[in-house]
Amino acid sequence: MAEPVELNVHVCPVCGRELASRTAERRELLYGDEESGVWGEKSVLIFDYQAGRPARVLDGLRKEWLVEGAEIVEVCECLLMLAVEAHFTRHGIPVGLARKSFEGFIVTEGNAEAYQACLRFGETFGPGVTRGVALYGSVGVGKTHLAAAILASIVRRNVTSPGPPYLLFASVPMLLREIGWLRTEAQAGGQRDVFQRLFSDDLVVLDDLGLEQITDDTIQDIFIIVNGRLNAGKPMVMTTNFGPQALKDKVGVRVGDRLIEACEWYEIRGESFRGKLPH
Repeated sequence: MAEPVELNVHVCPVCGRELASRTAERRELLYGDEESGVWGEKSVLIFDYQAGRPARVLDGLRKEWLVEGAEIVEVCECLLMLAVEAHFTRHGIPVGLARKSFEGFIVTEGNAEAYQACLRFGETFGPGVTRGVALYGSVGVGKTHLAAAILASIVRRNVTSPGPPYLLFASVPMLLREIGWLRTEAQAGGQRDVFQRLFSDDLVVLDDLGLEQITDDTIQDIFIIVNGRLNAGKPMVMTTNFGPQALKDKVGVRVGDRLIEACEWYEIRGESFRGKLPH
């Protein structure tokens, strides 16, 4: 790794931690890779201290030319966490899920394959990704934790992008209840708005699929959601207590086949973490 030049120390405006930094001496290529880059770290901030926030984040997946005099500062974790919480709040995602990270997930033999798949999906998500991830297993094994960690990972990588991805997290029983209420109250415009966001957002998490009351209307609504996203080439992350075949038996072949087509399916085995560890 290249030696930093003109090493300075700044203080994070949130936690007060000292942050090492340097100033670019010339127009140089910065890349979060030791072989190709001049800094060699996975994540750095190009920081605007007057605004009290990073101007942009380089995460090791992008190359970028910096102009002479640009300030390169090490990442402060608390700033990224605040950005994730703000993004979740803006997009109606329960803010309590913002702290569900891959680092905080307890990896075991029964969940290692699902963990690696979710980590890879979060790190590589972007335009062109059309197939999602489905997680199934009993209650309390960490399905929702991994789904939320995917969202947080995507936000962290795009925290200062000019057009950050649109993300949606929906509890399926609650979502279908809302759609059903709009139908009962003849709120066609509101129902159309809900479906439009479900079709158009860059990534949708459908949590607890299969726990909804099964009626002709709910089965039709699930079909509309999944088929709409498949037609739009938009991926989904799904969590469910049911395996692919059991879920197919529950919602029918027409819907089940599309659910299986939409995602790579991973089983999570193990005991419930609830009541034992924060998960």
